[in-house]
Amino acid sequence: MSVLLRGVLEKRSSEGEWKPQTFEVRSDHKLSYYAGGGLSRTLDFADVLKIERKNTNTLILWMDGSSRHQLRRPEDAPATGPVSYTHLRAHETLRYL
Repeated sequence: MSVLLRGVLEKRSSEGEWKPQTFEVRSDHKLSYYAGGGLSRTLDFADVLKIERKNTNTLILWMDGSSRHQLRRPEDAPATGPVSYTHLRAHETLRYL
């Protein structure tokens, strides 16, 4: 298992507050959140029924009809746009040089 992506996001708590958490997406198709120095929650992408884009900064992962996880980019995070397939391949090629 390897880490494909690691960063910081904000997760909406059951109380409605947005709380910053580090996250990682792993090669075994799992998304893990870390808060307070320890593992907070791990989700299996196989259990995600639908991903809804609420706005440019917020995603909702629907686990079933009522269970969901709201994630957003922190306000101070730099905006990122889409990258081309060629750009991604260039990174992959550099890794093996």
